[in-house]
Amino acid sequence: MTPLYLKPYYGLLPILKVETLEHSQFLMEYLRRLQLASLLVLAFVCGLSEAAQVALIIDDIGYKKTDHQVLALPTNVTLSVLPFTPLGQRIADKANQQGHEVMLHIPMQSLQGNRLGKGGLNNDMDEAELTGILEQALADIPYAKGLNNHMGSLLTQLPRPMHWTMATLQKHRLFFIDSSTTKYTVARDIAQQYQVPHIKRHVFLDNNLDPKSLESQFKHLLWLAKKRKSTVAIAHPHKETLRFLVANLDRLKQAGIELVPASEMFKTIPNNTGFQNVISIKKQ
Repeated sequence: MTPLYLKPYYGLLPILKVETLEHSQFLMEYLRRLQLASLLVLAFVCGLSEAAQVALIIDDIGYKKTDHQVLALPTNVTLSVLPFTPLGQRIADKANQQGHEVMLHIPMQSLQGNRLGKGGLNNDMDEAELTGILEQALADIPYAKGLNNHMGSLLTQLPRPMHWTMATLQKHRLFFIDSSTTKYTVARDIAQQYQVPHIKRHVFLDNNLDPKSLESQFKHLLWLAKKRKSTVAIAHPHKETLRFLVANLDRLKQAGIELVPASEMFKTIPNNTGFQNVISIKKQ
């Protein structure tokens, strides 16, 4: 038989000299199986990159003694802490030690006129006052990698205070999650102008603490996560909420959904301009 020469397969094999028909058939079958294996590996890798992800943020942390119970949640749950609160610094320190991602939960003026407390931002402040308070709040919770608003249905509608807020976040290379307490928010549009990584909250899990309501919202989260791929849920350190989460968070994994720290959202969101490697932008 006249020798045949098979070309390299994607650089994995040298030029092969084939001298018998049996040898030729064996090598062709081998190459066919190698190609099939390569396609399977490629499909697996692409499937991993498209896996649905959920960031779960527990905020309103810092006032109640029971807030310490959030530390029993898995470390890929993000904890957002109110500044200048009796327990905020202590919980943030412990959370950071355990490996939780920590955020600053900054109070902002609401349409209802709810009390803001120390560290709150309102529309009567000029730039120096607002940025000064924000700087103090960041110093109070030094592990914060990002910020989300507490209330804020009024302030997040106003361009000037949002410009000052996003300029501060840009300076510290922090991300922003809009709690979306009003549909008229301009916060994300202005974050985009400052190239601050940003995303909105998609689900509040516990506006109602009734077990049926918690279950309904959790099912909605599962559905939305599969549809959107990148989904942000916010909950609060109520005993009913924490009990429900401890019992049900494993359902995310069972549904093929990955629970990730909030900063992981910015690795998968298309066209969200912002800082590179946002997960490491704030050194521990």
